[in-house]
Amino acid sequence: MKPLGRPILAVLAAPAAVLLLALLPVRPAAAACPEPASASAYRFTGSVDRVQQHGQVAFVTISDGSQVEVDGRASGSAGARTFLVGQSYEFHPVTTSAPFRDNACTATHELRDSRFTPGTLAVVAVIIAMVLSAPRLARWIRRRGKPAEPGTG
Repeated sequence: MKPLGRPILAVLAAPAAVLLLALLPVRPAAAACPEPASASAYRFTGSVDRVQQHGQVAFVTISDGSQVEVDGRASGSAGARTFLVGQSYEFHPVTTSAPFRDNACTATHELRDSRFTPGTLAVVAVIIAMVLSAPRLARWIRRRGKPAEPGTG
């Protein structure tokens, strides 16, 4: 029995690497927070429509349809918080009215879209790996089934 050739291994290794990278958690740099984040009495949920200041100032549509500004720039020892356009968050600001102040030490967090869980990404990566490796695997199987030509190997 012949071992798998290098091309087959290369085709299988690339999607495996993508899968591993997709499953690694992304953690922001730790800020110098004095204690664990606590929930704010002024919390609200909303979706970021646009950002300024390198993602640190967000313009957010909240659940009642109104728009507010959330300023995540660094203040004091707390690091800056950045926001992503299109992402939904549960905000835990340190101020009671707009423009709301937020930072890396508050309990503000992304609300995950259940369609894009790590499990879903893993399934998609496996399907892509199968689709990309199928033609090479088929050629390898066809070559294995042919008798050796005279003068080779």
